[in-house]
Amino acid sequence: MYSKCGSMTDARRVFDHMPDRNMDSWHLMINGYATNGLGDDGLALYEQMRKLGLQPNGETFLAVLEACASAEAIEEGFLHFESMRADYGIPPGIEHYLGLLGVLGKIGHLAEAEAFIETLPFEPSACHLGSINELCSYTRGY
Repeated sequence: MYSKCGSMTDARRVFDHMPDRNMDSWHLMINGYATNGLGDDGLALYEQMRKLGLQPNGETFLAVLEACASAEAIEEGFLHFESMRADYGIPPGIEHYLGLLGVLGKIGHLAEAEAFIETLPFEPSACHLGSINELCSYTRGY
């Protein structure tokens, strides 16, 4: 609730006082930071999660990619995307590829996003392309 209202300080206070945190609570906090323009804080929370020995899953990486987009961390986005497969054995799904496209598109790296589309291991549907076009229009301001 606090995250949706933009009060990440209150959201973090509740999170820090939770006796038991499940993966959903970690994901909500990382996404909350990203949604509220605090992607660096979301990435720091992900690192804290890893240091505690928690095993990330596919949902974790969706949140991390959103945090990378918010933090304008293109290189870090690609590193996490690769880490997903190499370090954790999680095969990226369509949503992860689209998340990485979001990292590129949200910051206005449209040429790189178009080049990345050419390397996708699947044929993007009209829905995917529409989402990418919407994102690109957003970054161009029209």
